[in-house]
Amino acid sequence: MYQLVPDNQTAWHSRDKRMNQQSIGIELVASEAMQKLTLAQESALLTLARFLMDAYDLPGSNVILHRAVSATDCPRWLWEDDAAFERWKATRLL
Repeated sequence: MYQLVPDNQTAWHSRDKRMNQQSIGIELVASEAMQKLTLAQESALLTLARFLMDAYDLPGSNVILHRAVSATDCPRWLWEDDAAFERWKATRLL
């Protein structure tokens, strides 16, 4: 796990300037050949997301996918649609 941009600085991760200034992007590696989170990825993601939610007092409704703010299908290989992500979030993150 790497932090490329400090939390108090703006990263250019969402293709939306306003959203970039108000959010923290988490990048996950996936591909057509690897269409699910590895156990290590999921563990790191859960730890990091929970830490950020606690540190910034964020509700689960603020944890969203890239495609929710940008014209992309990212991360299609990890969650095929928003419903799949919401199920994962409800059962694993929250």
